[in-house]
Amino acid sequence: MSASTPSTTSPTRPWWRPLLEVLPFAIGGGLIGALGVSVGEYVGVSVPSLDFSSGQTVLLLMVACVALINTIVVHELGHLLGGALVGFRAFLLIVGPLRFERSSSGWRMAMNRSIALAGGLAGTAPTDTHRVRQRMAVVIAGGPIASVITGVIALAWCASLRPLEFDIATPFARVLWAAALTAYGFGSVGIGLLTLVPGRTAGFRTDGAQLLTFLRGGTEGDRAAALGALVGQSLSGVRPRDYARDLLATARLPEDGSGEELAAWQLSLAAAVDAGEDDVARGLLERILGALDRVPPLTVATQRYDAALLLARWGDLERAREQLAAARNAPAFAAEHLPPMARAAIAIREGDLVGARELLAEARRLLERSFDPGGVKMSRDILDTLDREANSAIS
Repeated sequence: MSASTPSTTSPTRPWWRPLLEVLPFAIGGGLIGALGVSVGEYVGVSVPSLDFSSGQTVLLLMVACVALINTIVVHELGHLLGGALVGFRAFLLIVGPLRFERSSSGWRMAMNRSIALAGGLAGTAPTDTHRVRQRMAVVIAGGPIASVITGVIALAWCASLRPLEFDIATPFARVLWAAALTAYGFGSVGIGLLTLVPGRTAGFRTDGAQLLTFLRGGTEGDRAAALGALVGQSLSGVRPRDYARDLLATARLPEDGSGEELAAWQLSLAAAVDAGEDDVARGLLERILGALDRVPPLTVATQRYDAALLLARWGDLERAREQLAAARNAPAFAAEHLPPMARAAIAIREGDLVGARELLAEARRLLERSFDPGGVKMSRDILDTLDREANSAIS
């Protein structure tokens, strides 16, 4: 479908689809849980009683928790390593409460405020369009491969310590090390296998679902590769109006009502806004707002802030306020500058020029943290326009 003729309707999502997406994880989690219970029962019967103090017990639990957190770290680093091997550029790593992202001034660390992402997220994108689909498959496979290989190594290492022979005379440091290796080994292998189960989590496709898409190819594989290539273009400094039109066209197919199709609309919207094609942008925005139920929950607020900004700039102040209120002050994923930009655009239309100037200054400060150089160019132009409007109203 051409970006210049967007449809305002979208396929109705079956009520049973969310249940189908959760089912593989329920089955996989149940199998891993059963395995854990079996191992625990075996160890409880086979290992002689060890008399731990309360302090030692707490330390054992802490070591096990740290080991489990490291399973997430290694899994996400496996994705980034896979990307490095095929020439991708890393721009984001989230593990638990920590967030590492690339900005114009280099890498920076911040707090991850999203519980949905506490389970880890790695961002890496191609810097060119050569064999993107095959290279993205390597990136996706890197996480589960790293998890399974390091998990097996940890379990083999633990076995070499002969934990079933531990007794009350065993040094506590050795017990701690065995506990760390056991927790990491089973946790890492479990994560590696569970993420290979096709499905969705927090609105995003699992590694297994993405791998199937890339390996099967077809229009879905081509779309996923085009989306990755477009993100790579933006990270390389290409602004939205200069996105490759053939990639945008490929990314919009098939018209299956999926979140991936919606992502293509969002990229097309950015390209239309940056090119000054307001009629096209209006149609795409309506289409996106009518399909927010298919947006990953983490990014819904971001879409609403973007809509509030555009609607305010187009003079539709009432709907702009509605979208801003619907965002409920939630953080904008990967776009911290959007909320103050949207509020500034509304403030200018309301005549609050002093407040608008403060919000624009805040938006410029936050924009410097962005890891998207192409998007930054467009946002700076919008900020310049809003600044001129505020200054013109003051004078």
